Amino acid sequence: MANVHLNYHLRRALSTRALLHEALAYKAVLSEALFSRNSGTLITETVPFREADEVPAAPLRFIVPHAGRNQGHPALRFSIVDFGDKNIKSWNVPLPPSRKANALFKAHIKRYQPAYLRLRLPFMGAGIPHCAHVSKAGYICASNGFYNHVINTRLDQARAFPEDYLTATPMHYSKQGNFSSDGLYWYFVRWPLVGWADMIDGKADTVPCQVGRIFLPELREEVLLDIDYQEETHEIACSPDDRHAVFCTFKQELCLPYPRASFFSSRHGYKLSHEAGMKTQQLVTVDLQTSRHWFTKIPAPVIGHHVFDPDDPNVFYSSAHNVVFHELNAILEGPATLIKFRIADGRTVVEKKYSDDQFLRIFQHEVFKYRNETYIAVMSYPRYLYILHAQDLDLYKKIEISPAAHVEFGETGSALCERSRGVYFTVNASDDGRFIVLGSDADFLMFDMATDEILDLHKHLPREFGIGESIPHTRTCGR
Repeated sequence: MANVHLNYHLRRALSTRALLHEALAYKAVLSEALFSRNSGTLITETVPFREADEVPAAPLRFIVPHAGRNQGHPALRFSIVDFGDKNIKSWNVPLPPSRKANALFKAHIKRYQPAYLRLRLPFMGAGIPHCAHVSKAGYICASNGFYNHVINTRLDQARAFPEDYLTATPMHYSKQGNFSSDGLYWYFVRWPLVGWADMIDGKADTVPCQVGRIFLPELREEVLLDIDYQEETHEIACSPDDRHAVFCTFKQELCLPYPRASFFSSRHGYKLSHEAGMKTQQLVTVDLQTSRHWFTKIPAPVIGHHVFDPDDPNVFYSSAHNVVFHELNAILEGPATLIKFRIADGRTVVEKKYSDDQFLRIFQHEVFKYRNETYIAVMSYPRYLYILHAQDLDLYKKIEISPAAHVEFGETGSALCERSRGVYFTVNASDDGRFIVLGSDADFLMFDMATDEILDLHKHLPREFGIGESIPHTRTCGR
């Protein structure tokens, strides 16, 4: 633990330098993406861990999407970090023709000024996916705004869905999809670009959404449900018995908007916004056998991720962040909440909730089994790893990961929160539940459930992996 804390400031410095480097590099990559036709074949590479004998062997594989190169062109790299074989295997995937995407985007969105910058990069596919998933059948899938990457790792073949997205009416896809239990179907929520822009500009309250799935071997699409709903669906999750899917908007709506002034120059205005509270949203549950759906009012604001229980297909756990992304920061409007839901008799009900005064933002959570018990690992901003008993959502362990300052909610009732830099926000558990790996843009740590020891993985992961990059969520392979 001491070594972890000694390295904290070094990692923060690395993160700060990386921010400038990343901004300059991304500007160059984007410039090239705008004016070159990106083409090339799928390029794979495998790089071993450094000093691998010092890293415990564990049945754990997770995937990270990040920036790459393919035949001299900007590309996306999907890397599987394998603690069994102690290596990282990567697939570098070419981006679509950016000049054509840019022209098509302008044709559809030119009259929407407030929405323009927010929508432009994901439409071009020039951004990094929010998350990538690996199925038991060997497929990597990731939404990149207006299309999905589909990679068959057994054939080293990369495709895009829909393949005609540059000529079809633009649709935006949920940031995270999910696989069927056999790993051959990829579920998604999508909505039209124009409808999304209308909502951003305040010209509509809902947008026509579609819930669907792709049969991955053939890229065959099937629309399961049409529904008027909100945009910004963060994730759709499917039950392990393939019976139900759940999703929710990630909208952050204040009852009284923040003042048009900085957090520090208008404390009274931000206090009034905090006291007015945040709007909660409606969770959607879909019966995949009947296509019937229903809504459940969520007891806490800003739902992000959903993870089903490994033993009970009618139970899932959702994270309510209670945060507002504002300008270059995020504002914590209070503690976050982890919610245990149960699906029964055509309804979805809240069974349990967990929160405390330092349970903040909860970036990502992982449900896992250890010694025949089911636990939930949750990374909280900015310093604690929580381990909860899944049965009753009571606290099992609370581990201090970094020496970051204790978050205080001041006179406004809210608190500023750095986006993610230098903060551990990804969490992945090994198949046997013993090891939990946490990730930030500057480092990865491994926590041992049996000994409570923490291993800093910075010197062990290959330099080619790109420590110092801004990484999105990781996802344990096969889950």
